[in-house]
Amino acid sequence: MTATTLDRVLRVVLVDPDPLVRRFVRNELKAHGIVVAGDTGSCQEAVCLARYHHPDVVLCELQLDAVAVIRELPDTTVVAFSADAEPARILEALRAGAQGFVSKDVEIPALTHVLRRAAAGEAIIPRALGAAMLEQLRRVPDRGWRPLHSQLTTREWEIIELLETGADTHTIACRLVLSDATVYSHIKNILRKLRVHSREQAVHAARSLRPVEVHAAA
Repeated sequence: MTATTLDRVLRVVLVDPDPLVRRFVRNELKAHGIVVAGDTGSCQEAVCLARYHHPDVVLCELQLDAVAVIRELPDTTVVAFSADAEPARILEALRAGAQGFVSKDVEIPALTHVLRRAAAGEAIIPRALGAAMLEQLRRVPDRGWRPLHSQLTTREWEIIELLETGADTHTIACRLVLSDATVYSHIKNILRKLRVHSREQAVHAARSLRPVEVHAAA
């Protein structure tokens, strides 16, 4: 993490159903030099706040359906947090695109450091989750539908597969339980990563990319 990342003012949107928790965390983060641009106990409002404020990080209570928030904000850094979360729930959030997870038991100075690390692009993975993550990796087939070293995320490969069937934006949104705007954002990212200009070109590029990356992972 660079000195610039450490020193600059960090802007956070806080999402938690408990107003007392929000007030405490908001005040403590403020005391440690972090700006809470907005806070809410609603997933829908969290998405609106994030799109309006463009925070460095969204800190979202896992039990409040953080996965839905993460999927609606594919271009936003989201860190899930909770006092008591099962590894399966944490892994679900990570698969959806969360930058990491932090326990609510962590001290505020440590939390501020975690948020700065996440904003700098670092994955925040609890040590206690290591065994569960290894087990998940061992379950992934050697020749899965998604190349091991792919530049596309799992969600983007899911969208590629639906594009191959001729599905439009709205159909994909319904199949993956996303908004049309979120699917559009994912497709925009796919085109950028594959350096193409249309959905048809993206499908063709993905087909040619898959065997090369699978071979490289062997």
